[in-house]
Amino acid sequence: MVRKRKLSLTAERFSPAWWLEGARNFFWVAVITLLIWVYADLEMAEPREFTATLRLMLGKAQQTVIVGDTDTTVTFRAKGSKRAMAQFERWLADNDETLEIDVSGYDPGFYSMPAVQILSQSPDIIQHGLEVQTASPAALKFQIDRLESRKAPVRFDHVGATLAEGTGIDPHEVTVTIAASDWRRIDRQTDQPEILTTRRDLSTVRPGREETIQLPLVPSIGEVPVQLSHKTVTVTFQVVQQIETITMAVPVSILSPVEWTTDGTWSEYVLQKKDPDIPWRAEITVTGAKKDLQQLDPEDVRALVVLTDDDKEPVASWLERAVDVRFPAELQLRLVGEKPTVQFKLVRRGE
Repeated sequence: MVRKRKLSLTAERFSPAWWLEGARNFFWVAVITLLIWVYADLEMAEPREFTATLRLMLGKAQQTVIVGDTDTTVTFRAKGSKRAMAQFERWLADNDETLEIDVSGYDPGFYSMPAVQILSQSPDIIQHGLEVQTASPAALKFQIDRLESRKAPVRFDHVGATLAEGTGIDPHEVTVTIAASDWRRIDRQTDQPEILTTRRDLSTVRPGREETIQLPLVPSIGEVPVQLSHKTVTVTFQVVQQIETITMAVPVSILSPVEWTTDGTWSEYVLQKKDPDIPWRAEITVTGAKKDLQQLDPEDVRALVVLTDDDKEPVASWLERAVDVRFPAELQLRLVGEKPTVQFKLVRRGE
């Protein structure tokens, strides 16, 4: 009969086996605890500051538009795991530091919303598991407006020549689409909005021959950018005569009421110029037919300062007056730009 050895479930206290078993248990507890600490450190929420361009988008919305600038630089503080923070930071760098927010669900109107609320709607922030805590600026203001389309005529913008009647533009009008608020702004500035072609200099085009060219349209009315149904138009025209522009200096004279020569005005008053040592000469830019400009002599131009009885009133400083420029009647010429000005005052003699 074989005698079986009875195994003890626990080692005898303080025996070498007991100490070894205790050390083994402590080791595994320590390893597991350390792993828990490492994992907790990796996943611990840690706030961090980011700077990005917040770009408002309208997604697939076709009948509305964001009025004004759609991009705003924001600095925001968000929390999340270290791993999530690092991944988001890399993603932001790979996407030009830009966050796009779709606001197509908002109705037309003016909005002033907390930046934290808008940032929290970013799919990219949500997907990275971040929580936005603060943001600067604190609020974002934007306007969503409905789009409105109208027809507007096209004008051939040219210099350097006069054209024969019947210039053809195809198409002669285009559809212009902008925000309704922009149309109201344009309506306050002009009764007949029009779209211009890019400017073409015709000073070298031979007169009397029909020409056809294709020109891009300028996508704006004044300072308002617009969307156009066409990018280019075809223009058919004929030059009648070439036009040039020249700049010249002409002497400035005084034109006073005729009665001043008899009522003693010039005996009582004297005209003082602000710069008495500088002759009164005006630099003007003149445009017209080339043949007329060749006949123009500066001495034929009358540049006049027209005086009135109101000029006799005392003034603390100087009077500023536009110079009235007149060309010979037989020449078809006109002044380019604003009229020149001079400064003067009438003072009583002896003062």
